[in-house]
Amino acid sequence: MLKFKIGDRVRILDGSKIKSKSQISWTESTDGFIGNIFIVDALVGDGGISLDNEPDYYWDENWLELAEPEPESKKGFEPESLTFDGVKIEEGDEVNIWGQPKTFTVCKSQDKSEIIFINYKSDKIPLGCFNVLDHFPKAKKDEELKKLENEFHVKEKILKDWITLSLNDEQLDLVVDNHDKAIDNYYQARKTLENYGQSKKN
Repeated sequence: MLKFKIGDRVRILDGSKIKSKSQISWTESTDGFIGNIFIVDALVGDGGISLDNEPDYYWDENWLELAEPEPESKKGFEPESLTFDGVKIEEGDEVNIWGQPKTFTVCKSQDKSEIIFINYKSDKIPLGCFNVLDHFPKAKKDEELKKLENEFHVKEKILKDWITLSLNDEQLDLVVDNHDKAIDNYYQARKTLENYGQSKKN
């Protein structure tokens, strides 16, 4: 009797060190699958198993172990944990709430125990009282801004290096034009990031 059923998540072990129950032999070509997780899609008898996405191979059941269930991805707002899509909402993040055309920046109360909205109708209301529709993490925004600035400074240096070369007027105009476009693209992208989530409408 096979110890797995169709639909089980299984991890491939190093079958070269495990005695086979079936007539299937371990080969060097299967070494690359060690540690990978697949779904059982067919039982071929005598201890043989077929896995999804690998129709060219059959596996001895002794080479497999049951893998932990795939974690459920939480979608939407969880008021108890103050998370959105499984991501913790932190101080400085922006959130979009039901019934409001703009986003709100959240902060912690003075004792740092509760995340709250800032100046929502002149009051500070706990985040858990609202239906949060979207979440814009400050950390992600800061990371994207830093990446954007680094990329811009690299491009700017390259363009300035070009300007120091002996170029004719046409080539120089092209370099300057590219430099101006790079600056425009940088500030446009930066403005988009700085307004992260502000254009979100309900």
